[in-house]
Amino acid sequence: MHWRIELFGGLRAIYGKEILTQFRSRKAGSLLAYLTFFRGPHPRDTLVEMLWPEFPLEAGRNSLRVSLADLRRRSTLLIDSGAELSPPLLLQDRGSVGLPPGVTTDVTDFEKAVDEARRAMSLEIRVAAYERAITFYRGALLPGFYESWIPAEEARLEAVFLHVLKSLEAFYENSGNSLRAFELAQLAARYEPQQSRKQQKSPANRNASARLSATKARSRQETETITSPTSSSPSKKVVAPLPASFTRFFGREAELQELAPLLSEGRTRLLTITGGGGMGKTRLSLELARSLSSSSEKSEAPRFERVFWVPLAGTPDAERLSEELIKVLNLDFKVELDAETPRPRTSLQETIANLLREESEDGTRTLLVLDNFEQLLPKGSVMLGELLERVPNLTLLVTSRQRLNLTGEREHRLKPLALPPRPLVAPTNETIWDEQQLTHLRESSSVQLFTDRAHGARSDWRLLPREASTLISLLHRLEGVPLAIELIASRAGVLSLEHMLIRLSQGLQWVSSRDQHRPVRHRSLHAVLEWSLQLLPVHQQEIFARLSVFHGGWTLDDAATILSDVDPDTFLDTLQSLHDASLITSEESDDGALRFSMLEIVRQIAEEKLEGAQSLATRRSHAEFYFQIAQRASTNEKAMGRRDVWGATEGHNFSAALDFWASTELERALEMAASLWWYWIFSYHLPEGRHTLKQLLAHPQIDEFPIARARIQNSAAYISLLSGSYEEAEELLNAALVVWAHDDFQREQATSLNLAGALAMALGNREKARDCYAQSLELHRAVGTRHEITIGLNALAGIERACGHLDAAHSLCAEALELAQRHQDRSSEAWTLHTLGFLALDAGDFKSARDYQEKSLAMRRKSRHPHAEAGCLEALGELAEREGDLLAAREHYQQALEIWHHIDQPPRIQTTQKRLEALAKEIEQNASVPTP
Repeated sequence: MHWRIELFGGLRAIYGKEILTQFRSRKAGSLLAYLTFFRGPHPRDTLVEMLWPEFPLEAGRNSLRVSLADLRRRSTLLIDSGAELSPPLLLQDRGSVGLPPGVTTDVTDFEKAVDEARRAMSLEIRVAAYERAITFYRGALLPGFYESWIPAEEARLEAVFLHVLKSLEAFYENSGNSLRAFELAQLAARYEPQQSRKQQKSPANRNASARLSATKARSRQETETITSPTSSSPSKKVVAPLPASFTRFFGREAELQELAPLLSEGRTRLLTITGGGGMGKTRLSLELARSLSSSSEKSEAPRFERVFWVPLAGTPDAERLSEELIKVLNLDFKVELDAETPRPRTSLQETIANLLREESEDGTRTLLVLDNFEQLLPKGSVMLGELLERVPNLTLLVTSRQRLNLTGEREHRLKPLALPPRPLVAPTNETIWDEQQLTHLRESSSVQLFTDRAHGARSDWRLLPREASTLISLLHRLEGVPLAIELIASRAGVLSLEHMLIRLSQGLQWVSSRDQHRPVRHRSLHAVLEWSLQLLPVHQQEIFARLSVFHGGWTLDDAATILSDVDPDTFLDTLQSLHDASLITSEESDDGALRFSMLEIVRQIAEEKLEGAQSLATRRSHAEFYFQIAQRASTNEKAMGRRDVWGATEGHNFSAALDFWASTELERALEMAASLWWYWIFSYHLPEGRHTLKQLLAHPQIDEFPIARARIQNSAAYISLLSGSYEEAEELLNAALVVWAHDDFQREQATSLNLAGALAMALGNREKARDCYAQSLELHRAVGTRHEITIGLNALAGIERACGHLDAAHSLCAEALELAQRHQDRSSEAWTLHTLGFLALDAGDFKSARDYQEKSLAMRRKSRHPHAEAGCLEALGELAEREGDLLAAREHYQQALEIWHHIDQPPRIQTTQKRLEALAKEIEQNASVPTP
């Protein structure tokens, strides 16, 4: 007795009565399938290269060892009540792996029988060999496995199988056995659904129908009895052929596990998978259908005896739906005309429902998968509703860019694939990305998809450590859209990751595929969008294009203001249509407002459709709207630092507005940028602000606006100071102070002097800092607001404390606290409490110091000021150090360091890291001292 391995209809390793179908991983199964199909021995490194191309060589070798160990363990069977062990399934040594000579396979037996038939000298021997060959063909080759060698071999073997069926069909038809000919024609139709109509019209079909018309039940039984590959006895299970998959499946495994029970356990009879173009609806539904087919071995859940795949992308309207169903279901359909009129007695829909109901009277469950249904709405959904009412054992799985709106429908909207997190600190060289970090990165589904498709474009493609951060940036630009990732990765043969990222910033016209197997509507991102847009009325397409002026998102009120010429009801209906068509998404914000957005790659393509005067008018309206937001927020002295005033997600809209004004009215761009410096600071978009301000200061016409230029220099100096670029900050401040020297600009001069004091303090020049702060406060007392005065008081109190002038610092804090509390300026009050905490610490009053800092920390957390929150945590860490609680101090410093990393503050990161290093040494020294 030897091992037998079957590959048709699913992977099985059989030894006597024992059948192995479960393996540690799909890779382990793929390994066994490859060794079976291509008899070895095979070099180990060749197997690694084929099965784990995305892994470094050593990691791939380790994966091979694990898979081989799993196969060896599972195939070691006790037989005859434990009297002996089964023979080894694998032969392996240090260099190669293969199968023992005695292992048989169904593929080999199938090909031997076909070869015997071709060499047969008599017709009888040829027919017998062909009949024997079709018994081995139990379904498609290795369903559920997607290694690169499988699709071509699957297509080759299926072609041979169809040739065998047609040869036998012709023989039996000529010999007068029309029943057997009809059975073979039906079987061929299930593997070649495109020819089912032609086969229905063949003489074999017509003659068989005539012979079987007397006994309808017998006809159905004899024409549908095709045993499922996993059945132990004949049944009426019929599995329609599902489309072959030529690539591996990534990223939706959790959704498969979630959705399969909904259908198999009857929790819903209508599941609609919705989502934008390129999200992977078709592929998910295909994998779901495979897992639910009676020929699947993926789960023990109840399955469907009949699974039919209905592709509808080429069906132009709902009137053609009935014809598609008749063709795919291969129904024995005859139109019965009314005796008095040439019209059918019953509608096509009713006839299809009746036939399906009759075929399921014995309890047979049918799953009908309808792919790309959106162009058949709304009429097509009516027919599906009728089918569900009339056929109790029918379940529908539908993919569509919008839901069907039928009673009992369960919608599952696909989201983009999960993206790898951006590192807190961008890697600068290979050493930062060690093997463990790269392994963790490769676990991301979007990285796996990109790697697999890139390897398909270039067999030696590898993710190098120095390219890891570039790949993360690229995937974030693609926003996790599977089709976009596949199309970009397909260019790996001619473009590096860096060049892909650069070209993405220049447009999307080049993002396309030459893969002729891919549907035309999925060969470019433009084609995907066009498919959705052509289903909308022209006026809704125009509104969609105008909404592309929003970068990052918008609210209903925002859009209504900018598109004020559109009728409100029309606009609301359009938003609903765009949302239903998965062209835009909506999400509720923290304040309860509904915020709309579209994927950036969709927005870019939509923007290309916005042309001429309408484009200019809409962009100007958008730019003016966000200019006004910036102006209002920058003049709200109490709420200037509150992120909710600015809108946490408005950064891209601000940038787009700035770009518009910079190209049309430079002075307005400068005014807006000067208003936005607080946004960049309190939203912690320092790199963005620094880059934008640098670009504006480099504008060739900037010198024509000296006042606006000085405001920009002041803003840029503050951001440079926070970024640790002290020389740059000093140069910018000095240039601005030259302009503010005039008496008309005392308020601006006071702001610049305050910044100059902070810069001097950062450089360690306390006397200069004290002088600058004192001058700033004096000017603010003369011309400033209450908020600006409290800023000056707190800044001067801090430097007085640093210089050892504690009484002066207490006096300044008392004035600042009274002013802040009287006018409910919570930001200034928290700052003052923070300073008072340090003063109490200096005086040795640890209890008061802790009370002040904890109150300040609570206020800063409530107002969501991470920068100030981290300052309080460091103060509490210093207090814990003074008290001798080194572990508590370390905890406070680590929390502060996480915030500094999160908001990208290089100087503070460096300072806090040094504190932690010194603290770690002290903790280690204390631990080494023996306890008395």
